[in-house]
Amino acid sequence: MKELLAVAIWIKMQHSNSVMWNVTEYKLRKGLHIGKPKAERLIQDMKDDALFSVDGNKVIVSSFRDNTIKWTRKGREYRGAMVCKFEVKDYTLKELFNLINEKLFEFQICAAEHKDCCMKAPEGEKVGAKGKAITIKQFQKALNTSSSSVSRIKKRLIASGKINSTLAEKHSFDIRNEEETKRTLLRTRKPKADFIVGTLGFVVLACTYSIANRAVTDGFRHLIYGKQSEKVIQRDMSIGGIPDGFFC
Repeated sequence: MKELLAVAIWIKMQHSNSVMWNVTEYKLRKGLHIGKPKAERLIQDMKDDALFSVDGNKVIVSSFRDNTIKWTRKGREYRGAMVCKFEVKDYTLKELFNLINEKLFEFQICAAEHKDCCMKAPEGEKVGAKGKAITIKQFQKALNTSSSSVSRIKKRLIASGKINSTLAEKHSFDIRNEEETKRTLLRTRKPKADFIVGTLGFVVLACTYSIANRAVTDGFRHLIYGKQSEKVIQRDMSIGGIPDGFFC
């Protein structure tokens, strides 16, 4: 599915009307830098996917707009979606595939940070000042990929300066010592030990993540259709008509 989404994004970047004529195995091989078997498979998969309308050798990419009716807290009807920006340039299929995974990874961190925006901070602390704890399994579920792939994506984003991450921590305590047990659980904000071995209880704290580059956060916006004029993203990444308040 991600490969087909990558192809759809590629077609939309190449053609403003989302229509590509004379779609052939050779054209996909040349444009996406892929082999013949994969190009043939993608052409066949496009015929069976609702994201594409195939008429002979003409392919039309459906709109990404979500037409699901949603409701505000006040009971008002609206249509909208969380959208992200891609720089318009020439990509290979592998580059687009990796970019989609990176956007999904970044969004999990943005969403965790956004969740704290309206929360009241405990006395002496600041909301959002600490990184957000997210487990590998949570990333696996969001990205629908393996733990090894999640680790590779994480390393790329850290190396590029887009995110920060701490190391996972493991704390142990003697379960026979009530005072030590209470102190450790209070410090780690855990209701109980994650696992017990003999007389030792162990608490595992997941890695915490934070956005290091504001451009990452700016790349996500909550777009409500019909509430502002929509303009096409240009090659210089400029975009207009969307209120700056609609960050993730």
